[in-house]
Amino acid sequence: MKNKIKAGGLMAAAVLATLASGAQAQSTATTNQKNTANVRAQLNAVVNDVNGNVSQTAAAISNSASITGGGPATVRNVQDSWGSTSANLSSTVGNVNGDVAATAAALGNSATVTLDGNVVSNVTNAQYTHRGQFLAQADLKAANIDGAVTGTAAAIANSFTTSGEGAFNVSNSQYFNGDSRAVLNATVRDVSDKVNLTSAALANSATIDLQHAGKGTVSNTQMSGYDPTATLNATVSNVDDAVSGTAAAISNSLTINTGANTMLAANSVQNNTALTQAVANVTVRNVDSASLTAAAIGNSATITRVTSGL
Repeated sequence: MKNKIKAGGLMAAAVLATLASGAQAQSTATTNQKNTANVRAQLNAVVNDVNGNVSQTAAAISNSASITGGGPATVRNVQDSWGSTSANLSSTVGNVNGDVAATAAALGNSATVTLDGNVVSNVTNAQYTHRGQFLAQADLKAANIDGAVTGTAAAIANSFTTSGEGAFNVSNSQYFNGDSRAVLNATVRDVSDKVNLTSAALANSATIDLQHAGKGTVSNTQMSGYDPTATLNATVSNVDDAVSGTAAAISNSLTINTGANTMLAANSVQNNTALTQAVANVTVRNVDSASLTAAAIGNSATITRVTSGL
């Protein structure tokens, strides 16, 4: 059987590798990215009188890798970010007959690995951020919207997501020593559907999906040394449905999802020495219901459905 490894990217900083292997073959993929420059995205928009939906995104990414395919496979991803990454969105939207979505996203290192097949696969991820700033700011004004309104500012220094089947072995290491800040300023009025506003600043985030794995081995190390800060400033009025507003700052976050038949061996170390801040200043008037949250978390580890396995 033949193995194939293809690499490409939708953007200059992205690597896309596709693995295909036979029953007895072994595929390997290694990505190594280092960015020492600043990355910036700016979107200024004025949108009026739209019959459908409106979507607006300002996204700045220092290093991005996406690896997909079928095992057995060995994948190693290394990402190193030294520069600053900033995404800014300034938007005024009015008289829309559909939904409105506005997003500013600044990412340092982002990696996604998805492998399938009832085989043995190994994934190693190492992400480093240094002196750079990761800043996401969204300024949103929306009025007379005959649909839902979603506003998001997300600054994430290191992000890793992986899923696998069979016997899946994952090693994740994330080190953050920069400045992660998210700011969402929103004024929203006269909306017929829901309003969701989120400002999120994360230093290290890892999600490992073992729901279809028979056996999973996970080693996780996350170190955060500087200050993730999330700020939400919002005024919302005259909304026919529910309103939610969230400011969330998290230094180290790990989520492991397992299935009913997954046998798991996991070891995690999280060390936070950073000031972690979430601030929400929200005024709400004349709405159906409101849910408002400011959450600051140093270390978070969630492991679902621990069983004895097969």
